[in-house]
Amino acid sequence: MTGFQVGKIEKNNTKAVVSLVVGIIALLFIVFVWIGMILGLLGMILGVIALLETKKTAQKGKYIAIAGVVCNLLAIILPIIIIFVIFNIYMNPSVT
Repeated sequence: MTGFQVGKIEKNNTKAVVSLVVGIIALLFIVFVWIGMILGLLGMILGVIALLETKKTAQKGKYIAIAGVVCNLLAIILPIIIIFVIFNIYMNPSVT
């Protein structure tokens, strides 16, 4: 088999993949407000680091890191919105 060259397999940035996985898990745990928010914060940090690494080293995984950041941002913001909505429902009962 002469002339056949094995190409390098470019791997995705590991932190980007971990950020996306943590973001998905954090979205599943938003019903447990603090767990989802803490996981979202950790995943957000990993996602930002992964974005910086992919930009600096031209490594694959930029869009995975962006998806991880978005999932983690939702996991941080959605519980806050849910808390405000529930708080307003209980503090302002409708007068019938």
